Order: sequence, then C-alpha cells, then structure tokens
Amino acid sequence: MTSRFEPEVEAQAIAWAIRLRDADAAGWAAFTQWLEQSPYHSAAFDAAAVADRQIASAMAASPDALPGLKGANDNHRQPFARWIAIAATLLLGLAAYPLYRITFPNYAIETQLGEQRVVALADGTKIALNGGTRLLVRRSDERQITMERGEASFTVVHNAEDPFTVQTPAGTFVDLGTIFNIRQDGDVIETSVSQGRVRFASQATSVLVAEGQILRVKGTDSKPTVSDQTQTERSDWQAGRLSYHSQPLPRVAMDLSRLLGVRIAVDGSLAERRFTGSLVVNRSDPQAMVGIAALLGVTAKPDEDGWILAAN
Repeated sequence: MTSRFEPEVEAQAIAWAIRLRDADAAGWAAFTQWLEQSPYHSAAFDAAAVADRQIASAMAASPDALPGLKGANDNHRQPFARWIAIAATLLLGLAAYPLYRITFPNYAIETQLGEQRVVALADGTKIALNGGTRLLVRRSDERQITMERGEASFTVVHNAEDPFTVQTPAGTFVDLGTIFNIRQDGDVIETSVSQGRVRFASQATSVLVAEGQILRVKGTDSKPTVSDQTQTERSDWQAGRLSYHSQPLPRVAMDLSRLLGVRIAVDGSLAERRFTGSLVVNRSDPQAMVGIAALLGVTAKPDEDGWILAAN
C-alpha cells in the first residue's frame, strides 16, 4: 500500500480484506457502507489488492527474500508462519473483491435532509451535496455520475478526453469546462450554470447551456427550456440563500426541507400558490420556519413530522 492514504484508511482496507474471507450478507452490507463513506476507501482497497498480488508473486518467486525466513530453526520459522497466514488471509479476502466490483459497479454518496457534504474526487473535481441527495459514482471511472435524487453543485476539472457526465432521469449532462448545479425532484430537472458550459442530451434533443443560463426539463420525451437566469433565480443554497421567480410553494417547501432537515408540507389549498423573492435560511434556528412563513405570506404550523404551510 502506498503513502497517499491515511494510515487509518490503509489499516481499515486491510482489515476489510481479512473480514471478507468469510463475510456473510451483513458483512458485505457493512463493507458497502464503508466504501460509500469516501472515494478514497475504494482506492485504498484497490491498492491493498495490488500490494497483495505483489506479495504473492514474491512468495512464488523467492521465499528466501521474504522477511522472517533466515534459517531452519524454530525462532525463524514461527514469525514466517504467521506472515504466511496473514498473506493467505489477504489473498482469500481480496479474491472476492473483483466479483464484488462487478456485482456492485457503483458506490453511493448520500446526505440526509439537513446535511450538507463536499466530496473531492481523485481528479480534483468537487461535488457539494445538499440535504436529501443521493449520487452513484462508477468505481471504474469516477467521472461518470448518476443522480438519483436531490441537489448537487459540481466544480469539474475539465478533461476533453474523459468528459465528466451526470446521468439523470431526464437525460445526461456533459461537462464542457464547468461549474453547474443540478436539482432533481423525480423526473423534473433544473440545471443552472455559473461558469463554462454543459451539454444536455436526451431522447428528444441535445442543447447547450451556457454560463448564466438555466435549463428545465421533465422526463426523457419532453423538450427542455433554456433561459437566462434572472437575479431572483440566483440561489446559493450552500450559503443558505434561496431565490425564486414565480415558483410553486411545494417546490419552495422541498428546498427548505433539504436545508433545515425537517419535513415541510404544504396544505392542499396552497398547492398552486407561487412565490417570487429570496429567503435567507438560518439553519441553526429551530424556529426559522416561523419567520420564513411570514415572508411567504402563509402560516407555519408545527406537527409531529415537522411543519405544515397553511393559509393565514
């Protein structure tokens, strides 16, 4: 294993290699959770596999070169026996890992409502995840992302020979030297570009989205709309500022849920009401919804699951 990983991560990778020798379903599930905690975990395990193959080759080629084997007396045979046992255990555990990578080609990056997280990929690309977000990252190429739900901002290290892509239910976004944000609710996608450009491709069309523009699309068969962002549409959820131009209250409520970490529902009578303006959300204030509701022109009523926005 190489020094590019923290010693703790290296130790964990080796420990998992040993545990996988006779892991049950619960063990594999726990291993999956460990891999999903950081992109470096998968890479560390891969490095362990490479090191183990080198150990196996050295053992086959020249046993005399192995540490601990200096003579035929008991004092030297015992440490060598222990070393062989460790190497054999690693071989058994690591032998199962290629099958695991085929069976589970992606690892997940996920946040709960109210949680925000920034992940740095090996190439320097950074992904900021808003609350309630789940992304799948391809193990064989971390520049291939699938968004399952939520909202994320991508600061991409551009590589024309290996383009960065994000697959969504409505189509695929391809980086063209970009900082962009994708928001997904079911098959409804909204993408804004703050630097560079992205290309969106679906069954229906292929369009460019330039800096300062916003794309909206629903499903794979519909044609997307691309327009210039107005000042009231320039949100910065990482700073707790949400901006809208004539957006329905259920959309606003979902964004607030992601930031505050609680369920925020909208009374059916307000489902068609729209809001234009900006909200500054104090995530540390448990009563923040009371003031926000006043700005929305509604009342926030607490319930056992969170808040309900109702008419005044």
